[in-house]
Amino acid sequence: MRLGAPGAVMMALEAWSFETSTLLAGLIRVVPLASHMVLINIVGFTFLSFPFALGIASSIRVGWLLGAGSGAAAKHCGKVCFMLMVGFMLLLSLGKIAARHQLGRIFSDDAAVIATVADLVFIAALFQVSDGCQASVAGDPTRHGPAERVRRLELHWLWGDRHRLRARR
Repeated sequence: MRLGAPGAVMMALEAWSFETSTLLAGLIRVVPLASHMVLINIVGFTFLSFPFALGIASSIRVGWLLGAGSGAAAKHCGKVCFMLMVGFMLLLSLGKIAARHQLGRIFSDDAAVIATVADLVFIAALFQVSDGCQASVAGDPTRHGPAERVRRLELHWLWGDRHRLRARR
């Protein structure tokens, strides 16, 4: 429970954020909802094709190294995976930005949807990097280094900083 709960909480928060964003996009108009769904499909595909798989492989490797009593190697493996993921996600984000006027055409012929997708790609590109970082550390049982920083950033980003809210009361 102690090792699995932090990763499970991170994955649940991420899933809920996707669901919430889709529900909120549905409250506006058809074009923003269609554009949102185009980008969710693209980002979801690129996330599951490499980052999610690398995160799973990294968590297996880190667990194996910890089980073998090699904590330093496990820490190094986690850091290498994290840096590889950041680099890969930056490349994917730059690719999405470069192809922003074509991405909407994959799913729609509507000019308004295509233009809105092109406008929203910048947000998706930024999100893609943070999502890849989260994937690389979600199963890291060491609870230090990049994993702990990403967990804190994700909680802060999704739920806000409650200490600042308390200070304003």
